[in-house]
Amino acid sequence: MFDSYSDKNVVITGGGGGIGAALGKAFLEAGAQVALIDVDDAALQRVAKEHATETQAGRLLVVQTDLRSDASVAAAMEEIVSAFGDIHILVNGAAIVLRGTPAAEILMESWKTVMDINFFGAVRCTRALMPNMQAHGQPAKIVNIASAAGFFAPGRATAAYGASKFALVAFTEDLEIELAHSNVDICMVVPAAVSTQMYVSSARQLEQITEDKAALADTMKTPPADIQAGMKPAQIADKILNAVLTDTFYIMTHPEVMPMLKKRHDRIIAAFG
Repeated sequence: MFDSYSDKNVVITGGGGGIGAALGKAFLEAGAQVALIDVDDAALQRVAKEHATETQAGRLLVVQTDLRSDASVAAAMEEIVSAFGDIHILVNGAAIVLRGTPAAEILMESWKTVMDINFFGAVRCTRALMPNMQAHGQPAKIVNIASAAGFFAPGRATAAYGASKFALVAFTEDLEIELAHSNVDICMVVPAAVSTQMYVSSARQLEQITEDKAALADTMKTPPADIQAGMKPAQIADKILNAVLTDTFYIMTHPEVMPMLKKRHDRIIAAFG
């Protein structure tokens, strides 16, 4: 697909922090031009300041975007295409998490918010950029960042988050078949615990969006211990850049989840008798 990332144009959602920001840095270092989109403009400006040379040179563009809005996504992609031209790589990485609230106690407002950002945000961005990526005819790639929680339930009361990631897994697997004879390829990243501020940013966003008191009460204002002990975002970014060059579909970043994944699939196979 790609020999290198030199002169490639990359769009990354959730680029204000965590894996998204780490990916932005890695792609810039590999010679790409990068557009980062995020709902948190202050976070984007911090990233832009960290890469002031690339920003001033026009190699890094940051665009505040609300992934819940068709119009916001369309406007962001129009701005990015106007600045960069052909888009070669789209990384759908933006997500928020709810953890600790029983599924039946989460208001529909919160269910819809999680799905709107984690799943429909990826759908909106894919729909917005697919015409550009297919029209230019060059090799292009969509990278969807799913989660181990999209393959099995980790038992942490993350039903809304898990459902959104299960949906993203199905969407990605279906697109792999649909795009089989296209210039656009697709892959799926399946991380587990990553040491980011995702819980902090999720709490901040949910407080602005929802009045779901039960969910907000359980939303963690600091990352839980298992997340703090997780893999560093830069490690995930390196794995993604290496795997994309080898045309790997499933980018499994955490080998320790394999027994849980196997247990689920063994159970499914056993059900056939």
